[in-house]
Amino acid sequence: MNREKLEFLRDNIHTIPDAEFNMGEWKCGSQGCVIGHLGPKIGIEIWLDPSDSKYEPCFEGRRGWDAVARCLGIPESEAYELLDPNDYDTKQTVIDRITEFLNG
Repeated sequence: MNREKLEFLRDNIHTIPDAEFNMGEWKCGSQGCVIGHLGPKIGIEIWLDPSDSKYEPCFEGRRGWDAVARCLGIPESEAYELLDPNDYDTKQTVIDRITEFLNG
């Protein structure tokens, strides 16, 4: 587990403007989920797939949840549980999940 990167995400979620906290996609223009906004600050690239014009995270040649998990040093299932943009609607929910995971 990369505790430093998880702590960075948790401690910086509040910097995402409320108007740009769109949980529908990784990143849509200037809107996006936690990874869409903060992923680039921990080494995750946000790549636009030209075949469907959707954004997705990339890290060390991996894409999607595999990339997020690899960057954070946790299993893909845990990355998904912590950061799935379709499974939370507030910043505080994400903060609480990451905190619980780190204290776990």
